[in-house]
Amino acid sequence: MGKITSLGWTLGIAGSSLAIAAGVAPASSASVRPVTAASSCDWATVTSVASCGGMSALVKAAQAEGQLNVITLPPNWANYGTLMSEFQAKYHIKINDADPEGSSQDEINAVIHEKGTSKEPDVLDMGPSFALEGASQGLLAPYKVTEWSEIPGNEKAANGDWYYDYGGYISIGYNAGAVKPAPTSFKSLSNPAYKGDIALDGNPTEAGAAFAA
Repeated sequence: MGKITSLGWTLGIAGSSLAIAAGVAPASSASVRPVTAASSCDWATVTSVASCGGMSALVKAAQAEGQLNVITLPPNWANYGTLMSEFQAKYHIKINDADPEGSSQDEINAVIHEKGTSKEPDVLDMGPSFALEGASQGLLAPYKVTEWSEIPGNEKAANGDWYYDYGGYISIGYNAGAVKPAPTSFKSLSNPAYKGDIALDGNPTEAGAAFAA
């Protein structure tokens, strides 16, 4: 009998000034390293692009820094491959995508252990429970994207630590040619016929998709 996989959802969380304002569809952010471009602003601490000279100033500062560190962004997930390719071509800023197949917990760990190094993540994409955890630990840098006012209040942190960037729906995936009878609901998965053939999309303690399922 084929394996049944419960597919979960992941919500992007917002943050890094360099990444968000420059167009990557990102998630929760750790602090961006200060840049040394010809500007009186410290982009590691500003909370909006408007407060530091606007988009053109942000792009100039990001180009001076030279690279953007992202983490756990699979190129075949949420169109990230195309987004990152177009971002690099448009802004001439190299993207370093660490651990593309990692989990939300891996992102939290990287923020903690890579702090102050050249590998420190600038922006994260994680499940909401992990964003809340990161915020509670003071790991995220508040930042409000240009469209902040358009995001519903229950889909963002009031101070700008994170916001819901994209979402999905929990569903059941199975091989119709091998799984009999076909599952019709999550409740139907309690059928003894499926014993030993149900799997989650990752570790619920580390991956938002598995936790949601």
